[in-house]
Amino acid sequence: MQLLTYVSALLGAFLILVAVHEYGHFIAARKLGVKVLRFSIGLGPIVWRRVSKGGTEFAISSIPLGGYIAMLDTRTHEVPAHEEHQAFDRVAPWRQIVIASAGPLANLFLAVALFWAVSFNGVQVQIPYVGTVQQDSMAYAAGLRGGEEIVSVDGVPVSQWMDIYRNVLLRVGDTGVLTLEGSPPGEEPRNYEFPLENWLRGEGEPNVLGELGLQPGLRPVISEVVENSAADEAGLLNGDRFVSVNGTPVAVWQEVVDVIQASPSTEMAILIERDGLTYPISATPTNQVAQDGTIFGQLGVKAQEDKRVIAQGPMESLVYATTRTWDFTVLTVTAIKKMIVGEMDTSNLAGPIAIAHIAGSAAQQGLNFYLQLIAMLSISLFLINLLPIPVLDGGHIVYALIEMVTRRRVSLRVQRTASMVGMAILGCLIVLVIYNDLTRLVGG
Repeated sequence: MQLLTYVSALLGAFLILVAVHEYGHFIAARKLGVKVLRFSIGLGPIVWRRVSKGGTEFAISSIPLGGYIAMLDTRTHEVPAHEEHQAFDRVAPWRQIVIASAGPLANLFLAVALFWAVSFNGVQVQIPYVGTVQQDSMAYAAGLRGGEEIVSVDGVPVSQWMDIYRNVLLRVGDTGVLTLEGSPPGEEPRNYEFPLENWLRGEGEPNVLGELGLQPGLRPVISEVVENSAADEAGLLNGDRFVSVNGTPVAVWQEVVDVIQASPSTEMAILIERDGLTYPISATPTNQVAQDGTIFGQLGVKAQEDKRVIAQGPMESLVYATTRTWDFTVLTVTAIKKMIVGEMDTSNLAGPIAIAHIAGSAAQQGLNFYLQLIAMLSISLFLINLLPIPVLDGGHIVYALIEMVTRRRVSLRVQRTASMVGMAILGCLIVLVIYNDLTRLVGG
């Protein structure tokens, strides 16, 4: 059942991405006077077809992992003289550039549209409070103690953990100083500096936040007191903030949990803050038995999950969607650059097996997660197709640019040779990502 979910989620994502991409090419070609012979979703043998009044054959092919549009082209078809003006290779170079660019741009617009749809009614995110900080971590050495709200990374404002992760990931392989700005509880923001030297260079699937010693946390604020619990009997109320437990200051909820669980049937001296004033309270956690038979303490309180809305309404959501698309575009370009120069390991590239697993997990988490994944994959497809590799859209753009500059078409012999090189490059890339997938599968 889980395998079916993964495969269905992958195929659904691919079909959406391919359909939008090819439709971009199709619309541009039609508008600019190039005849489209076939619009196919899928590759291989055709299982369904329908010819439109305009003469375009719309088809569904048997292999649902791609698609294409076949345009009239004198390099691949016998074209009557009266139709040569409708051939892709015979129209003006600028028209070829627009047609070739339209597919990737359609994917870019799809990403914006999906992020906009997801955020239209508001996006609630967890406020990025730092959790418990281990003493042997880079975060502790930088001065973080837990409970701080991270507000910027290298001067870039952040509002959620995903923003922090994305901006820290940009520093993989770097030498220098990573600067986080954080607000300790009740204090003004300050900078925390992390010295880097070839940081995680060549590391496969780097856990960037874990390497820094950062983990999400919750403030020690009560959202709910269980009725008739030890906390209820002690007089704790919703909204109370733990200041200290047994004389030890606490900054994050986990610190409170650790002390409570370690103190079954033991009276605890608690200092709480309520309405700006502090009050001492005594409470005795009740005994609870874990599955392994160990006894732990339970007070009967739940943490307050502090969230914020970062986008709401049509215009705010559009700004959010555009910004998010730009951020992931920059992240992807930076990652590709770092792989090329060796600062990031190529094992981070994912193939169809890994994407299927991610897509299936996203689908199980709900429609919003799934749509955001499709948006991120659409950005990747936008960038990959613009690479100046023959057989990709970027290769056609390069040919058209050469023709614009030299006033001469690139010879058919050169194009054929370049296409073979391009196919070899893509073949190597496919082998690499499938190898990465199988390595993850075996290793997992």
